[in-house]
Amino acid sequence: MRRLKRQLYEAEGAVAEADRVAARKTLLALPGMDQFRDVLAMEYRRATTSRAPLAGVLFAVSAPFMQNLGTFANVLLNMLRKGEGIYRVSENAFTVILPGMELDEVSGFTAQAEKLSGIPRENLRVTIAAYPEPVTSLAELEECLSNKGTHLHEGTSSDTRMQKEA
Repeated sequence: MRRLKRQLYEAEGAVAEADRVAARKTLLALPGMDQFRDVLAMEYRRATTSRAPLAGVLFAVSAPFMQNLGTFANVLLNMLRKGEGIYRVSENAFTVILPGMELDEVSGFTAQAEKLSGIPRENLRVTIAAYPEPVTSLAELEECLSNKGTHLHEGTSSDTRMQKEA
């Protein structure tokens, strides 16, 4: 009986380690800032010429939950549809580009992602930016989604309303 318990404990440890390695590999395999800028510019041009909506969501995780970032990236990768992409924009954040997605759909996507993330709401900052309203330029869209200019349209956890701060 002890031997079986020990084998079960060792097997659980091996599975947990395999999950950590897979999450780390996923995180390291995400396209970075250069690809993010290229794809965002391409999707923005497409949206402006076709008058289609374009949205993006920045997910930033605070330091105590950095180890959960790779697992969260796996969750998001499984949620994406064809044409959508996820990009690592900093050590603690990634952005999802959602071409053709309306703001209400983005809110639903974000709520589901937050729920599945396993990260407490107070440790997860979510920023939504959408074109053509309220973001009106590529530079503004990039600033909102690159984890350096989140002052324009910011929500924390389930508060995903679009706001402009004074």
